Amino acid sequence: MNKILVYQIIFLLLFLVGISNSMAQTSTFIKTVSVSATAKVELTDAGGQPLKVGGLYRVKLAVSPIGTRTGAEYLVWYDSPTTTWQIRAVALAGSTSNHLLLIVEDNVVKVYTNHANGYSVKAFVEFYDTGNGTVVPQFFGSSFQWQYNAANLFYLDGNVGVGTEAPTGKLSVKGKIRAQEIKVAFNDGK
Repeated sequence: MNKILVYQIIFLLLFLVGISNSMAQTSTFIKTVSVSATAKVELTDAGGQPLKVGGLYRVKLAVSPIGTRTGAEYLVWYDSPTTTWQIRAVALAGSTSNHLLLIVEDNVVKVYTNHANGYSVKAFVEFYDTGNGTVVPQFFGSSFQWQYNAANLFYLDGNVGVGTEAPTGKLSVKGKIRAQEIKVAFNDGK
């Protein structure tokens, strides 16, 4: 085989690999919006178009420096079986005043704060184009399961197991528990 032909084939293969990598199914964009409690702004893509069905979004929000520790991360996806947009908070610095929030209103994802004054918010968005409207956010692993709000870590989706893969209660522990203090509350709260 001719040496030039071999180089051409290698070049063609490298070119095709390069094209397939450059057409990756993940994209990112940053945009700035001005929001308040009454000015809820639709989260759109970099071109100002509605969010795309058939993928998952990871949205990170930051407000311009104001002296308050703010920030938030959300997962956003369109659930084809129910034909609705869904959101899940991953981490919130808080949910009052000028803290950043997402909401689904009239099946539109919107950014806002719980403050009367307007704030300039930067949205850092990653889009994972799965091409599948039925893909579930477990794609993101524990970011979907565990949520963090201010100083609280919590799990909303069922039972938690330590040392067991089949927890039967809100907290199931297989093994010894070591604690400095344990408080057990009965139905009356005492």
